[in-house]
Amino acid sequence: MELLILLKANIKKKKSAFISIALLMMIVTSVLTAILSAVDNYNGGLEKAFETANSGDTVLFIDKEYLTDELKESVENNRLVKSVAYFDTLVASRIAYGEKHDGNSEFLQKMRDGIKLFSLDLNRFEDKVPELKAGEVYLPLGMKDKIYCNVGDTVTFDFSDNIVADFKIAGFVQEPSFGAQTIGWKQAFISDEDYDRLNEKLEKSEKNMGEVSSALIMAIYKADSCDFSAGKFQRELNLETGIIDNSYGALTKDQTIRYSTLMPEVLTKLFTVFAAFLFLIVLILISHSISTDIQTDYVTFGILKSQGFSRKKLSHLFFAQYLIAEALGVFLGTFLSIPIESVITNACRLITGTMPNRGISAGKSLLLIGCI
Repeated sequence: MELLILLKANIKKKKSAFISIALLMMIVTSVLTAILSAVDNYNGGLEKAFETANSGDTVLFIDKEYLTDELKESVENNRLVKSVAYFDTLVASRIAYGEKHDGNSEFLQKMRDGIKLFSLDLNRFEDKVPELKAGEVYLPLGMKDKIYCNVGDTVTFDFSDNIVADFKIAGFVQEPSFGAQTIGWKQAFISDEDYDRLNEKLEKSEKNMGEVSSALIMAIYKADSCDFSAGKFQRELNLETGIIDNSYGALTKDQTIRYSTLMPEVLTKLFTVFAAFLFLIVLILISHSISTDIQTDYVTFGILKSQGFSRKKLSHLFFAQYLIAEALGVFLGTFLSIPIESVITNACRLITGTMPNRGISAGKSLLLIGCI
């Protein structure tokens, strides 16, 4: 009881320091908890997207002229390979919307299984993906903020021999292999009618030197017995077959994850450094406050000691006082982290091009709170 009375009086007396520590701890906890949860959410969302789309361990683009029967058989029958999926695609040199354009290759295909359509508010997936009509296109979500386009806008694809095609954006889809904003290549999806029409037109036109108008996308899957990482799998496969050397672009699943999460990781690390700096300030503030208390209340402590308060009891008084301030800050910060996490996760969704998981990561958050 005596400690409680002193604790209450000391907190009241040092109210400004108590509030400062609680507020700083609230900021530290909210930022770190939100960041940890956001990282878990977009990593988990990417993994789920790969499973849904059945993405290959290595995805590459190859000119049909280079994919000879011999090369094709060597890949399909390789000891490291479980299976190979092939997708015909038309190669555009760029996509433009108004004054904005992306000069990387765009690969137009017929719609395939595993590709999910975002709702208009981008907060969920549509239950069904409507069949595309002539003149419509589904773009990966990562393209939205890359050229600042929206559903209903008309985008222009440039092909070889000065062939261009305009399409109205019917929606944004989740395509994990190349759908992130930070990856140059993009896969877009058009109607069967438009694909056949464009393909016939490109085949009839004279191909310019060094340009490719149609190609194949190869999704290569590791054999169940292969325990190589995605990078090593790709290297070994290329050494044994030469398939990567004959393609003009390839990405492993690990590389896709790395490029997709590059910008979010930079941003979250900056916020982490900021939060760590604030936590250091909290420790300095506590140390300074205790030191000041001892110096200014030296006589008071002497009187308390004469009344039977041991050094241990006075230490407990300081410990409880600042622990309560920290606990209050952590408690408030945990609730504040919920909306912050939502903002960070939503921003990461537009960058990674995939639907992230949602909510606070309870396990890591509790570990963080315990460490603090």
